[in-house]
Amino acid sequence: MPAVSIILPLYNGRAFIKHTISAIRAQDFQDWELLVINDGSCDHGEEFAEQAARKDQRIRVYHKPNGGISSARNYGLFKASGAYIAFADQDDTVGKGWLSALYNGMAGDADLAVAGKKLTIRNTAGKALASKVYRYQDTVLETDEERYRFLFNQENDAASHHVWSCMYQKELIDTYGVRFSENLSMGMEDVLFNICYGYYCKRIHKIPQVVYSYQKRAGISTSTKYNPDIAKEYAYRMQMIARLFGFSASQDGSMAYPMYADYALRELCNLYVKSRGLDSLELLAGLRDAYVENVPRKAAVFFGRERFSKALFKRVLYAAADGLLRNERYVLFRLLKGGADLCGHLGSGKGN
Repeated sequence: MPAVSIILPLYNGRAFIKHTISAIRAQDFQDWELLVINDGSCDHGEEFAEQAARKDQRIRVYHKPNGGISSARNYGLFKASGAYIAFADQDDTVGKGWLSALYNGMAGDADLAVAGKKLTIRNTAGKALASKVYRYQDTVLETDEERYRFLFNQENDAASHHVWSCMYQKELIDTYGVRFSENLSMGMEDVLFNICYGYYCKRIHKIPQVVYSYQKRAGISTSTKYNPDIAKEYAYRMQMIARLFGFSASQDGSMAYPMYADYALRELCNLYVKSRGLDSLELLAGLRDAYVENVPRKAAVFFGRERFSKALFKRVLYAAADGLLRNERYVLFRLLKGGADLCGHLGSGKGN
């Protein structure tokens, strides 16, 4: 049995997959198996994976009808035999010490290891527009408050936002039936998986090494694609989290609840910023309804007009700084004007 099972979904990744597999084979930690899940590719990229599998018996290639990245990862979890689980995406870059850093981070009975990462945003031509490095202090999170702050991104460090910079206990995944939601298509499946998995963790180890380079490509990466069901998927995520933690109107005094309410607010702002191509009024109405319905009355009052205005403005500035709004200055005005409209919605009717 290998120590680590690496799950690598493949869908029309012919241009990238050979490089990714080569980087995995070059790891300084070698006790692994690589499960390439061909999710109905049309560009014959799986041929490169099959060639690699013929050379290296640790590589296995599985073929399935197209079902999306969550479906492919869940299939990989079913086939995995390692004690630990790691994930990789077909077009990203892994450092030579990616697996060893995460594996060592699992020492001391850690349930989850989280490493640093580099995010690069590219346009449709592949040109890098901006990049950001997330580096963490060597820290073990053991108290409920520490773990909840991690899960709901209270440090605003995106530590819980991605699965490919993490390592997981396979036994814990199987014991609690943690899986990727196949109802999401905005690149938010990682966040929900980590919240659901992290809920059962006792020890979370954040390590200082930056080991993974993620490429966010316009029109290719899931999180950059047009999605008309943004509000519906937002509501679904909030419902799943509330159900997991047992939140209700009568239980909003728990330690995790204010963090959940803050997370819901910031996610609403993030989606609004990212989805600037959609009709503003329709999007505002959908997000407003989803927020109010999933965050009980007290939270809706607490995060009223002033708090929401500041939160939205901050998200717009972050997006501009990260290059998401580069050469689109008019978007800033439209976002902030729309944010004022949304504040009015939240400050009236069933929102108060």
